[in-house]
Amino acid sequence: STSPVLFPQRDWWFDNFDNDLVMNIRNGPGYWWARGTTADPGTALATRAISLSAYATSEGFTAASVPVQIMQLLVSQNDKHLIAFGAVPFGSTSAADFDPLLIRWADQDTPGDWTPSTTNTAGDLRVSRGSSIVRAMPTRQEILVWTDTHLYSLQFLGTSDVFGLQEYADNVSIISPRACATAANVTYWMGQDKFYAYTGRVETLPCTLRNHVFKNINTEQANQIVCGTNEGWNEIWWLYPSAQSSWNDSYVVFN
Repeated sequence: STSPVLFPQRDWWFDNFDNDLVMNIRNGPGYWWARGTTADPGTALATRAISLSAYATSEGFTAASVPVQIMQLLVSQNDKHLIAFGAVPFGSTSAADFDPLLIRWADQDTPGDWTPSTTNTAGDLRVSRGSSIVRAMPTRQEILVWTDTHLYSLQFLGTSDVFGLQEYADNVSIISPRACATAANVTYWMGQDKFYAYTGRVETLPCTLRNHVFKNINTEQANQIVCGTNEGWNEIWWLYPSAQSSWNDSYVVFN
């Protein structure tokens, strides 16, 4: 091409549903991998993932109800709901209808049933502010949901509404989908120009390296930024690309 072409980073999301595995490509389709029941580990693992739509069909549900495009799949482990953050709305089978602020979930403990009815708990709700959901991350009592401008809390209610969404903070950013981590019940993340911590409320981390870090980041490659923990030394690490690099060549550590 004679002009630049943008290809979004091809991130994968994985989560466990009991002994099985759900996964999706960011802003792509979802998949289901079922672990075999045989005692032979070689045979139990010798299987391939299938599309989430094919899994729904195999379980006797309507494949057309499964979102054909998903930003991130995640399992609410406490109540066993499979949740799609950023999804195509119910009733559509076209990726062109993808809504980056829509949250949909399947029936409780029935990840193949995405059709809302009075006899199941499948449903949806929409984040009210921001232009897209960037990341969802489970904590002990809730699921934190970042948009490009706000932080929300998604909680299982156990009522007819199933889930409730509460806005925690506005003007809060996250620099990449993988720029967050949780340690000792505190969630840390890197924003566009500062570092944050969530302890039940949003706090800005004091950082003497703030100018050094944020004035030397290649923001065009920000999706590569990743965060992890070094629990042996009580540290949170962020790996990021410096302004002169197209890949992660720098790091900053919070102890």
